[in-house]
Amino acid sequence: MKPVRVKAFDAITDYPGFETCGLNLPAETPCWSSPKQTWLSEYRAYILDGDLAGFAQYGEGPDWDLCEPLLAQLRTMIRTWTDAPAAYALDVAVVVNERLETLCDNGCSYGTVLNGSLALVEVNDGWATGYYRDAITPRKYAAWLNARWMELIRQDGNQAADSHSRDMPKINGAA
Repeated sequence: MKPVRVKAFDAITDYPGFETCGLNLPAETPCWSSPKQTWLSEYRAYILDGDLAGFAQYGEGPDWDLCEPLLAQLRTMIRTWTDAPAAYALDVAVVVNERLETLCDNGCSYGTVLNGSLALVEVNDGWATGYYRDAITPRKYAAWLNARWMELIRQDGNQAADSHSRDMPKINGAA
């Protein structure tokens, strides 16, 4: 479960006892929720101006590189969001499917694994996403951050840059 309002609280995966976890939230607090999922592995992908700028695995799980069929799914996710911000991150995971598949490349078998597909775990706005050194170079990360912040400060001060910017501090020195 995750709050609809940006950064209202950290995502919660252990639902039992949520009501007494000390957040003191009103019962009507809007939240996103889904059934708990099982992933083979999870990745963060940095997207800059509609292109994949870099990605790396994070969290627990087998240390795999994303193969071309999964990268094609990731590129489809990127293309689907036509009005995306200049810089954002997609957290994606390889979902466990029931079918076993042998991985092959140029006729060489690399082993049998559960056939997976890519699932979107969450989207993170560029202004609120940390640096993963295995995913993107420091220079590219700086350009990525700059692109999103420049997009935010170009907005009219009376209009939200997007649905999250209303929670952001003013850039022009006002609190």
